[in-house]
Amino acid sequence: MTSFKDIKSTSSFNHTLTGFVLEGKHKTIDCKACHDNRSGTKGNYREFESNKNITCLTCHKDIHESKFGTDCKACHNVQSFSVNKKISDFNHSLTGFVLEGKHEAVDCKKCHTTSKMTDPVKHDFCASCHKDFHEGEFKDIKNRDCAACHNTDSFKETSFGLEQHAVSLFPLEGAHIASPCTSCHMKENKWTFRNIGNVCVDCHQNIHSGIISEKYMPANDCRQCHDVASWKSLTFDHNVTRFELKGKHTTISCGLCHFKEAENGARLQKFVDLTEECSSCHKNVHGTQFDISGVTDCKKCHGFEKWDRSNFNHDNTAFKLDGAHKNVSCDKCHDEELVLDGKISIVYKTGKLECIDCHQ
Repeated sequence: MTSFKDIKSTSSFNHTLTGFVLEGKHKTIDCKACHDNRSGTKGNYREFESNKNITCLTCHKDIHESKFGTDCKACHNVQSFSVNKKISDFNHSLTGFVLEGKHEAVDCKKCHTTSKMTDPVKHDFCASCHKDFHEGEFKDIKNRDCAACHNTDSFKETSFGLEQHAVSLFPLEGAHIASPCTSCHMKENKWTFRNIGNVCVDCHQNIHSGIISEKYMPANDCRQCHDVASWKSLTFDHNVTRFELKGKHTTISCGLCHFKEAENGARLQKFVDLTEECSSCHKNVHGTQFDISGVTDCKKCHGFEKWDRSNFNHDNTAFKLDGAHKNVSCDKCHDEELVLDGKISIVYKTGKLECIDCHQ
């Protein structure tokens, strides 16, 4: 009754009649917080008469600057501007950071730790949120981030493959391609990527250490003989030694000459102590018949392709063959036998140099 301008503090005005239903916090705020007699209106408490499309932004400032659209109720409700506990339909892609993989199941407050979930969160690099598991091993690589090797599905998996390894300091080749990462990078139950070595002996035991001369294996470089395809594949140039390989020697396994089995079954390596004499590997079936200073040179008679007498020339002996002798079978003259180590051997140095020794 005092004035039409004054409103009862206990007014029971039904705001629903205006077309704008008061809900949540809107029920308890002072009427004048909205009806502020703003300029250009039709009078007190009639500021919104001409506005039939009232939205949150009609009264509230968009602190997100339209980054998330204009529908505040997508994240907030009229009870409080605090973010709903569950925002299942919020499009996080609007923030510039798309949620993928494990990120989709993370509680919002794990990243948005302040009371205002709109406070900026550093997210340029994984390390902005995640601890550097590799403890700075890759910190010297510009713009290197976890995403270079991992994805958001799981940190246990890696996208670092053969193509990436090919441009590293140690490109994978041969048998290394099939080797699991752990065989090189898991040291003492810890992943290690730097300073693990890049030469063979950093990972492989040099079984020839102290046995093969430094001349033939400088700096313990296994690649002087082996390649990464297989340890059994050898490329050593034997011609740089004192024993050039010829004939059948070029096709046999290195182990036949350089590995011997001891009485206890152990394999013994022999490289520096081997002689060039045929008898060091082959049994001399002729005994001492052709010894010169205690050494039998098999090459004078035999070739390297097979144990025939391709190199033997009878004219170089004390009995040169001529005439009908050229057509006589060897065993016609060399028919005597002797026993060597329980086996019969032919006698070649018979001492028969005169005609009467064979003819009557």
